[in-house]
Amino acid sequence: MDVRNWKKVLLHWVTECGFVAANYFSLEQTDIDEFYRNFRLNHNLLQKSESQDNVISFLKDQYADYTPLLDDENTISSTEYIYVYSLFLHFCCVKCPETNFHDICKRLSVNNQRNIAAFFNELIDCQSINREKLRQAIAGTALRSNNSPGTASDSHSSSNNSTGTTNNYSSSSFPRLDSPCRPSRYAAGNSSPRIVPPTPKSAMLEERTRELYNLRAQLETERYEKGLLEVQIKQNEEKMKKLNQDHKKLHQTIQDLKNDILTQNTTESSSPKNKDGEQMKRRLCREVAQKETEIAKLNEVLGNLREEKNLVQEKLRHAEKQIMVCMNRITELDLKVDELTTELEQKEFTIQCLSENKLELEQFINETRSTGNNSRPDYLDASFSPPTDGSSSSPENLARSVVDVQLREKEHENSELRDELCALRSNNKRLAELIRKFTTKHAQEFNIATRIGRAEEHKEITPADCLNHLVDYVEQLGSYYKDEKGRVKTLQGELQSKQRRNDELSRSLLEFEKEVGALKEQLESVDNLNLGAGTSEETYARKDNTLRTGDCQH
Repeated sequence: MDVRNWKKVLLHWVTECGFVAANYFSLEQTDIDEFYRNFRLNHNLLQKSESQDNVISFLKDQYADYTPLLDDENTISSTEYIYVYSLFLHFCCVKCPETNFHDICKRLSVNNQRNIAAFFNELIDCQSINREKLRQAIAGTALRSNNSPGTASDSHSSSNNSTGTTNNYSSSSFPRLDSPCRPSRYAAGNSSPRIVPPTPKSAMLEERTRELYNLRAQLETERYEKGLLEVQIKQNEEKMKKLNQDHKKLHQTIQDLKNDILTQNTTESSSPKNKDGEQMKRRLCREVAQKETEIAKLNEVLGNLREEKNLVQEKLRHAEKQIMVCMNRITELDLKVDELTTELEQKEFTIQCLSENKLELEQFINETRSTGNNSRPDYLDASFSPPTDGSSSSPENLARSVVDVQLREKEHENSELRDELCALRSNNKRLAELIRKFTTKHAQEFNIATRIGRAEEHKEITPADCLNHLVDYVEQLGSYYKDEKGRVKTLQGELQSKQRRNDELSRSLLEFEKEVGALKEQLESVDNLNLGAGTSEETYARKDNTLRTGDCQH
């Protein structure tokens, strides 16, 4: 199941619970804190627990392996609502079940109940639930819900929500059609309709179809994760811009401090009482130089981070292109599977008609033999000879004429069967050529080795070989998709490490701002000391002058 359909199921469940005001149109617009408060009041276990008073503490206590993504306000991001509501549903129905929540689930539609049950079955063997297991459970919900029994109306309504013609593959065998060649000669009470068992080709075709649906669901999940990564990249870019602005402001502040120190050095005199102030100024200058070197290092680290961010963005763009290529290939494979299904239905219909004709011929031969053994010579003479000459024909001649007529009929039927066989061989050859062209055309893009190459163009290839070749191609395409998915995961890990590095740099910049403030305070104290020293010298000089003038007067 893709993410959009599972969001619809969760939105129906949230609406049926009635824990939040009905002023939302999507799952991201709901107030998850208000929902959890009412959810806690309606659950007996959560009412007794005082530590689980908010959503984050609830997730830490009940699902420790799952870590939600938080936004700038230290609240759960709206992109995490699909996982958090899924854990709420699992907690109240499976982990710590309550009857009132079971009644709420029973009021949902049959299709939603089937999807919820399939989701629980995916998580039934999980000892601990994390983000990856939740994604796999949501992706695997579609397979279980399609294979579960239900009424015809439910299967029809569920097929409308999925993409593609899923109702073509819901049955395990193709329906039996009546032969258009001739009407059946069996009586209603003498024979019963034969049920054609599923062939290995049809079973293999259904299995590959289910794998294609699973790949489509995984691609939808990867598209959703790619959107989250793009949002995180934009947030990191904004943080880096803010850090650059702060860095420029701090650099300007340091330049102003240096100018103030130089101005004070030029204006102040070199008296012995100012030596302590000068030493303190020199020490402050050295500290400012050290801070400038640290700022240079931080600038270098920021430059490296920008380069790494550009590389990560380039890798993400490449992964997005590969995902689009895989989606196009899967669409082409869907079309090819539909064509193969139609061809297989036609082949089975032809085989069924031929088998019915064979049974009718065998019955006709048996009836003819029994009629020939029970007939009398005089009756044959009366029916096949003129009335004037009753002794001109013998039973042997009559039997020979009947056999000749039957042989001519059989030869005519054999010629028709030969024509049908030639048509089937030409169709098989055309189908093999189409599969060979399709696989060889697109195999070079993914470095996939095909079984049918140019060396086998003029060889006769059976439909089984063509189907095995197509199955091998789909398996190799799935392995290629898994490799691309692993690359996306590595890029996510690198992006998280770069984000942690950005956080460390922001903390170091805050500490640097504190140190610069302390330096400003020390400079102000030095200025105050210098001013006090200047005033004391002036008072001393005035006293000295007064004493000298007094001595002169005496």
